Amino acid sequence: MTVSLILLEILPATGPAVTGDSTVASYPGHIAVESFNWGVKSEPRKGSGNGNLAPIVKPQTLTVKKQFDRASTVLYTMMEGDKPFTATLRFIDPSTSSRSASGSSSQVDSVLEVELKGCHIESIGLNIDDGGKTVSASETLVLSFEESAMLSYRMYDASSRMRSKAMSASVYTPTNDGSGDSS
Repeated sequence: MTVSLILLEILPATGPAVTGDSTVASYPGHIAVESFNWGVKSEPRKGSGNGNLAPIVKPQTLTVKKQFDRASTVLYTMMEGDKPFTATLRFIDPSTSSRSASGSSSQVDSVLEVELKGCHIESIGLNIDDGGKTVSASETLVLSFEESAMLSYRMYDASSRMRSKAMSASVYTPTNDGSGDSS
């Protein structure tokens, strides 16, 4: 998978999306991401008599690096308020824009989307780099989530020059974590 742009959309439970100076013009409400790190790990089921039950897949925290901008103060306020929000990472390849049935270009599609619900900001780190001629300020956000994670991947078909219908997988939902307890 090749992407040239990673975007972050943060939607609080109430109010508008979080935006900043690094917002990309063709994606209003998104914040440009320099790098990110996220994964899941497998944990064995606890208790006796579990035999051949599949392990439980547990999500890790998501780490995002972005430029320090006007969104930064909003993010600090959100962290202090600790109200859950939805965060969506979109991995974009503008060179493979989708085409309508008539063959005209339409909006660039995401190659991969990771949607996290029930997010909380665990920490924010400010990074200052003196590159010699300019000083660059960036920040690292660490997000946790408590409700669900959904991954959607769209494969690119070079012959039709279109992305396929999204293939999706629910990575984590507390009520279907395999424990049998949906309360």
